[in-house]
Amino acid sequence: MSLGKQNQEQHRKVLALIRENAKLVEAILKMFIDGVSSPVLILTDYRIVYANPQAVKLFGYSTRALRDLSIDNLFKTNKQLPFSNFVTKSNGFRTKPSERIAVRIENRSGSGKWFVPTFKRHLWKGKSSIVMSLNDLDPSNTNPENILKNELRLQLALKGSNQAVWDYNLKTSDLYLGKEYFAMLGYKPEEIKSNYDSWHKLVHSSFASKLSSMFARIVEGKETSVNWEYLARTKHDGYKWIMGIGRVVEWDYTGAPLRMVGIHMDIDDRKRLEIDRLDMWKTLQGFIRSSTDGLLLTNHKGDVIEWNAALERISQLKRNTVIGKPLWEVQGLLLASNEKAREAIERVKSTILSLAHSGKKPWEGMVFESQILLATGEIRTIQQSLFSISTETGVSIAATVKDITESKTALTKLEKSEERLKLAVSAGNVAVWDLDFVTKEKYFSPLTFQLLGYMPWEIEPSIEMLEKHIHPNDRNRIRESIEALFETGTSIDLVFKIQAKSGKYLWIESHNRIFRSDSGAPVRITGTFTDVTKQKEAEIELILHREELMKSLAQQELLSRISIIINTNMPFSSKNQEVLTNLGQFTHASRVYIFENSTNLKFTTNTYEWCNTGIDPQKDTLKNIPLPSIWEWSKNSEYLFSNNIKHDLPADIAQLMLRQNIQSFLIFPMWIEKKLFGYIGFDECNYPRTWERSEVELLRTIANLISFSFEREQILQQTTQVDVNT
Repeated sequence: MSLGKQNQEQHRKVLALIRENAKLVEAILKMFIDGVSSPVLILTDYRIVYANPQAVKLFGYSTRALRDLSIDNLFKTNKQLPFSNFVTKSNGFRTKPSERIAVRIENRSGSGKWFVPTFKRHLWKGKSSIVMSLNDLDPSNTNPENILKNELRLQLALKGSNQAVWDYNLKTSDLYLGKEYFAMLGYKPEEIKSNYDSWHKLVHSSFASKLSSMFARIVEGKETSVNWEYLARTKHDGYKWIMGIGRVVEWDYTGAPLRMVGIHMDIDDRKRLEIDRLDMWKTLQGFIRSSTDGLLLTNHKGDVIEWNAALERISQLKRNTVIGKPLWEVQGLLLASNEKAREAIERVKSTILSLAHSGKKPWEGMVFESQILLATGEIRTIQQSLFSISTETGVSIAATVKDITESKTALTKLEKSEERLKLAVSAGNVAVWDLDFVTKEKYFSPLTFQLLGYMPWEIEPSIEMLEKHIHPNDRNRIRESIEALFETGTSIDLVFKIQAKSGKYLWIESHNRIFRSDSGAPVRITGTFTDVTKQKEAEIELILHREELMKSLAQQELLSRISIIINTNMPFSSKNQEVLTNLGQFTHASRVYIFENSTNLKFTTNTYEWCNTGIDPQKDTLKNIPLPSIWEWSKNSEYLFSNNIKHDLPADIAQLMLRQNIQSFLIFPMWIEKKLFGYIGFDECNYPRTWERSEVELLRTIANLISFSFEREQILQQTTQVDVNT
């Protein structure tokens, strides 16, 4: 055999031996990594070519499905680079221990776990490959000092947001409740065991079956998240409303849920407010149903949404035939078909449709009498009182209706002498007058003059004299009412202010009736004057008190709404902008804003802003404003106010505000742990505004809430930063 052939044969034998050895090494390597307790993968060209049983179980994929998957699709890192880039760097032995990377496994269940990978080069199937072992990321958890710090941060965050963590094992029914949960209910953590049975005993019995069925649906895989409200027993035998939120975070290899985590939140104040509102609405509905007066209500479009039983009886129109119809169409069913009726219907229609846009309320506080034609052909006389109700969707119309047919009929049967006698006997302190246009007879009781401080017949009663003494604000209305009475009316009730001899204005209530001949011409008019000054002043005082009450309720509702916004899980910047929007819409200020100070307290910057219609934004121009002069001017002040900026402020600050067209402002400093971190302010650009004390107290409370929200956000950011660093 030639030397060349011998070399070729020897080379062939060497290659065969190498291949046999490679197979043996691969078999030994496979046997070794299969016996390792931690997950191990073999990677070739950044794809998985083999996974030991622990890795297969961890990922939740089958061995075949896992093979040849890209590591960038299966792993997420805690750094801003793909995992394959880090593997390349590690494979070149260019990493240092301080450059360790953490990877999160994205398994089929949607949950994941963090590991620290280690790498070794190796041949696999004849290719250069990497053996990667996954090690639990636990170094910070084994450090008692870190455990204490993390626990403290978590407790502060949960306490600050009035929330508590829970963790439930669906297989073993083991339940962990954070101690904040027991604090919500007035217990100490050690008073009640943190397990499912103890918690279930705290839940009000009316909610027990609902909770059981809810968790049953989770176990059956029909739902993966829960959100429920329930009553939990407090330490002192009361009950508090709690909201529970949670979701499944772990599944077994079959896809069955294993574990849920979530939070409990104290919603007692908000929930009881909702219940009170519901009870109030039910009470109102009961009043509407049982009222002996007819009651109707429309929405902002003018469609009838309420028509009570008394109104069914008066109109003989069933509720189900009018609900949803425009009020003017329903009115058309009750009026005679003539030109005057059609004009009245059009007037009602145009007034209702324009009410939401114009804001005019021509019917407010007025009482109307009209006649309706029933389906039986009977004509009835009704008395209506209409008023408007402002809602979030627009302005609705409400009305009360009384059937006064019988009383009107009885009144027309009274004779002249009987009317005068009845008025004289029953009125007491009522002045009576009577004019007969046929006989030219005039009668005025002495009290007609005495009410105004005159002697009887010291002045000559006449329409001109009456008009001269009526308050200017009432003069046109009374003149038009009397003219209408003489033209087509039968009776009218008037309330107006009239000047007495002393110059003081009195409130007079006047009931008037006109009688006509067969041709319709006025033949006689009679009426009364009553001094209702005390009653009217008391009524005005009551209205003012009611307005103050409604204002107080609105302030409480604003405070509740802002508290709810601050405690939601929406992004922090979105919460702040939503709070400013609510404040701006409630106060009607020109501009509402938040300034945040730099950490060295040298500058302050406009970070959030809400502007009213027609007001120019200033946020982009108010950056890095020097803080020392503002601090010197504002220190030791609970709040800052001015409606005379040139006079009250230092020149440089005054110029800054005047350039923004500000005529007055109200500003509250915001503190975190005795450190001034910013301001919240309210600008008025249209007029020098003065804020009421109740408004200042409300806004100061809200400023404190916002300060608390910023403090809580700082804690959350610090906690997140620590978690990332570890």
